[in-house]
Order: sequence, then structure tokens, then C-alpha cells
Amino acid sequence: MKKPPVDIEVDPDDGHLCGIQVVLQDESPKASNRATSQRLVCPGLPIFSTSLWEVGERCVTEIREVFIEWSAPECLLVLFEDALVIPCTEYIVDRTLSCFSNDLQSLIGIRVSGFTRQQLNTLAMAR
Repeated sequence: MKKPPVDIEVDPDDGHLCGIQVVLQDESPKASNRATSQRLVCPGLPIFSTSLWEVGERCVTEIREVFIEWSAPECLLVLFEDALVIPCTEYIVDRTLSCFSNDLQSLIGIRVSGFTRQQLNTLAMAR
């Protein structure tokens, strides 16, 4: 059984982003050749609505096509479906993480950077 490529941890009580795990299994990210669409950029941490979750629900599974690519030499881009061809908002969480949302405020992508040299070497061996 193949593990889902992305796990997103959200606090069920307040919707705050708690963690993101990107899994590379039997694949290696390729260089991105996508042109990003026009986007609004702002600082901030996304807060997710948990109003549709069942009481006590700790895990929600969504099946979507996921693209994992290098958007720059040291930036890993994780896109849900073909996300960045539409206008979006980029929320810069900190110097290592950005989240992208569409006009419906749905999460459509994540950019991770700030890898250590050792992490980049490990990822390069997977390439």
C-alpha cells in the first residue's frame, strides 16, 4: 500500500495548521517548468475550517492528484491538482514555508524551503 504523499495536521478545535509531512516514495521531484499565475502575497498562517468534521474526528482523507516539484534549487513545491495556473494567494508562514489558496480559500499548494545541506544531499540522492 502506498502512503499518501502529503499529511496535513490541523488542530480540530481551532483549525490552526500544526504540521505538514511530504512523503517521497518511489519518486523523485523534477524541476518545475510551470509558470505561476498572478498572486497576492501576504504574511500569515492559514486557519482551516473544521465545521464539516464529525465531533471527535481526528483524520479526514481527501484524494487528489499531487505534484511534487523543485520550483528553485532549494524550494520544494507541492501542488494539489494543477493549482498554480489559477490566481491564488500566497501566505508566507515563515522563511521556510508558504501556503497557497484559491479564491474559495481552499489549500491548493505548499512551498517548503530552508533545507539543510544534509537534507539537500539526501534529497539529491533520490533525484
